Amino acid sequence: VTAIIAIIVLAFGPILGFSYALVGMTVSAFLTFWIGKLLGRHSIQRLAGSRLHQLSRRLAQKGLMTVVMIRLVPIAPFTIVNLVAGASHIRFRDFAFGTVLGELPGLLAISIFVNQISDTIRYPTITGIGMLAGIALFLVLGGIGLWKWLNRRYPSTPLTRRAGS
Repeated sequence: VTAIIAIIVLAFGPILGFSYALVGMTVSAFLTFWIGKLLGRHSIQRLAGSRLHQLSRRLAQKGLMTVVMIRLVPIAPFTIVNLVAGASHIRFRDFAFGTVLGELPGLLAISIFVNQISDTIRYPTITGIGMLAGIALFLVLGGIGLWKWLNRRYPSTPLTRRAGS
């Protein structure tokens, strides 16, 4: 997904690329959610196994916030998450809002970063290189900070425990 977003941003620029990527990611998530809904809980559980049963229960409990967190810190392939969400008891409204809210920060960061790489390659200046280094540092530190915050806030969840091991 990251490579596709980068290509879209390079092809269409940061604003249109961001917009197209957001629409594409969101439509894909909604389609696979409804496929999960059509297949049903038992079919998905047979395909996915017991770990995803835990994800399904978590989605049903705290719908919107769980979807946002899963989008912010990808702990499973998005297609699997979408199918499980569709087969769970989560309301589509919670899934939809959580998906968009959770996609925005990462998509924005990738769009800005890729655009800055492109600008720095085309116009290599000290300022451009400094901005690129600053954005990279911000992304790394932001990711580490988010990970630590989630592990402190939800230390006993199977989602953060599994991804952190």
